[in-house]
Amino acid sequence: MLLTVSIVLGFKNEITSRITGLTTHIAVGNINVNPGNEPDPITIGADTLNAIRNLPFVKRVQRTAFKNGLLKTQEENEGILIKGVEKDYDFDFIKQHLVEGNLPDLESAEASHDILISKSLALRMKLKTGDKVQVHFIAQHAVYDSTEHATIIKSEQRSRKLKICGIFKTDFVDFDDKLSLVDLRQVQQLNFWNDNMVGKYEIKVQNFDDLNENLESVQELLGYNYSVNSVKELYYNIFLWLDK
Repeated sequence: MLLTVSIVLGFKNEITSRITGLTTHIAVGNINVNPGNEPDPITIGADTLNAIRNLPFVKRVQRTAFKNGLLKTQEENEGILIKGVEKDYDFDFIKQHLVEGNLPDLESAEASHDILISKSLALRMKLKTGDKVQVHFIAQHAVYDSTEHATIIKSEQRSRKLKICGIFKTDFVDFDDKLSLVDLRQVQQLNFWNDNMVGKYEIKVQNFDDLNENLESVQELLGYNYSVNSVKELYYNIFLWLDK
């Protein structure tokens, strides 16, 4: 019985570790979602951001943004989800599962053209470290229509040529199949955002067991202007299965 309980608990802890390593503990985003099913940008002021960082249970706050894209080679097309990150992003989990190459170089003054992809995506698309790929996106932004004399939302196709800097393998199919990492500035530029606009603020906490109480504290601090969710809410089906 002790052996069975230990194995089950170890399995649950490993799954939880992989999910939070690839995502976060608490995500703060916009309450609105655009027609492309991508969250509208948010900006949290410096004072509020410092207040979050000073909460006793907060380990890290990092800015990210997600965007849907179509990775295209001469032979194949594949839908992917890119996650824009900054140089202070918590790469500890990804480092443990890096099988080829390096992490994206995010230190330069200009937006990096590096992309970090999964092993499963590399195998399906016949790609390797150092290859250059074309990724296509749909961006929406407000423009003034002189005919209508009004501001309208325009959809525009944009693309980026990116270089595969490294390949990771987590054996978590839900993420490995689609997720790729790029410079946050690429997502900001694709979306016509300024430097202060991001898709989400990700909050890592000290103790996962206190997550529900930590979530309430962040919600109380931010009020109802933002969508504040825990990883348990974002991936409800997985954690419901783990709790059985």
